[in-house]
This record gives sequence, structure tokens and C-alpha cells, in this order.
Amino acid sequence: MDTIKFSTNWNGKLTNSVFSTLRVKSAKYEKGKTFIIEPTFNGMDKFQATIINLFQFRFDDIPQVLCYLDTGYDKEATQEILKKMYPDIYDTVTYYHILLKRVENGN
Repeated sequence: MDTIKFSTNWNGKLTNSVFSTLRVKSAKYEKGKTFIIEPTFNGMDKFQATIINLFQFRFDDIPQVLCYLDTGYDKEATQEILKKMYPDIYDTVTYYHILLKRVENGN
């Protein structure tokens, strides 16, 4: 099973049953696929979550509402986060806003 790592719990989202992440578009992300969610910061255990929706966008076209929902910050601050995450490619790739639902009790 593939893993999605989180170094920061932006907006406290990982405690919710449904949460999102912004990632560079990849074939590994597909609706219905389950991942191990691996927080790399202290205080949270790994868990599983399934992709329930994918929305693709380009760096300059990220909707403000997705920024607030995913990071808790506005578009400009979220773009700065993406620049730090992907410094060499941030403005040349397509991204996914990935909506995931936590798998509870193996279901």
C-alpha cells in the first residue's frame, strides 16, 4: 500500500474524518485508492484513508477556497507553501487537490 506523508498538520485537518492534501499530480493518486497516511511529526499515529475526489489545477489557478480549506491560509500564503515543498518545479507542474476519507475500523 502506498503512503502519503504529512510533515505538518495544516489547519488541524488530520483529526477530521475527511481531509485534503495538495500534491503534484501523479498516476498513483486515483479515486477509490486507499493509502497509509503517515504523519511525520510527533503525536499522531499512522492510519488509512481512501481518495474520494481529485481536482487538478495549475499553480496560478489554485482556487482561494481550496487554499483556506486545505492549509487555513489564503492563496498567496498557500502558493508560498507549495514553493517550499516543490522549489524546482512549483510553477511548471499540475497539482491535485486530493480529498480523502479516513478508514475506520478496517472499513
